[in-house]
Amino acid sequence: MALIKFISLAAFPLLQVAAGGAPTNTTTRASLGQSVCLAQLNTARTDAGLTAFSSMPSEKSLAAFSDNDNLSDNSLLKPVCSALLHGDVQPQVAASAMLPKLDGTAAFLPLQSSNPECSASVQTFKAGYLNFGAIPPKFTEETRNVYTDPANLSFIALYNPGSDPKADCRVVTCTQETTVQTPQQQMTGQQDQGTEAGTKKTAHALLCLTTPKALQEGKAPFT
Repeated sequence: MALIKFISLAAFPLLQVAAGGAPTNTTTRASLGQSVCLAQLNTARTDAGLTAFSSMPSEKSLAAFSDNDNLSDNSLLKPVCSALLHGDVQPQVAASAMLPKLDGTAAFLPLQSSNPECSASVQTFKAGYLNFGAIPPKFTEETRNVYTDPANLSFIALYNPGSDPKADCRVVTCTQETTVQTPQQQMTGQQDQGTEAGTKKTAHALLCLTTPKALQEGKAPFT
């Protein structure tokens, strides 16, 4: 089994206070799984007469975002996890945050589990064309909101028209753990006495990166 690298989405655990007055400790992490779904992406592309994606070198892939625990360096995954875990960031904001951070174009789809369900996910990416109603417009300041819709962006990423196209898809798993310190622990100051109550929330999404950048300022992605 490939090593799954964990990314801390906080420089240090966040200390809060629970409703009952007990301190709580909240930590959010993201993990990236193995590369998946390339065959299914390529079936959709070749059916449309496009060149198949080749695998992306690891240093250019999504795996590169798991090499540094610094929050600012990993801001790509912070809005993704915020959108998935508790909705304080909308999916459109998460998608918009990806654009300047990636040397490529991203597809994004929430999942019910860590199973990427590649065929069904690609069908969802394909369905993004329904949102356009016509040929996708030029990428300009006026149309920028069109391309921050995750469904629209995913469609463009799937059918990336660039030369020598490459792709990397991975399941991102976001985990938020909150522990509440018991009264005994508060009195003794010891973490190994008594027990900690808490909650654990997990969410998953399929995240794909395709290159080169499909969106160029002032140009339509497809001509």
